[in-house]
Amino acid sequence: APWAVPLLLKSVMEAAADSTEEWLRAVRYAVRGEQGGDGAPWLLRALAAPPDRAIATVAQQARRLEAALMCVAQMATPPAGVAFQESLMAEMAAVGEASPLAHDSRAVREEAAKVAALLISTHSSPLYDPWLLSELGEYTGVSEGSEGKGRGDLC
Repeated sequence: APWAVPLLLKSVMEAAADSTEEWLRAVRYAVRGEQGGDGAPWLLRALAAPPDRAIATVAQQARRLEAALMCVAQMATPPAGVAFQESLMAEMAAVGEASPLAHDSRAVREEAAKVAALLISTHSSPLYDPWLLSELGEYTGVSEGSEGKGRGDLC
């Protein structure tokens, strides 16, 4: 429910260090949705908005990136939440200090690097690259429409 998003995010951001995992599980559950990987659009929009670095603490910035990582990891396929993933990529690729990858805090940089790595691996997977699939099919003798090995068996 949209009314619960600010409450959930506030709880995640202000949670004690020993209860962070439980709140991140709640985010993961909220994003997974009823259909598995649907994503909660209101939660994704809230997490996609970068925080004001002048106001947000280092811990809040790092936890926001941790929650975003949970969201990306729970999406069943890349098309789910594409706008969310694109906004995260744009934030990671921002020039200079606007990027969390260039943050002064090591914790924020580490979380940003995890998010960036997951986004890159999600979108560079051979399972989603039609050109690579056709090349692998020619190399292995398996075409996309052939019987036998499925797409999951190519890796």
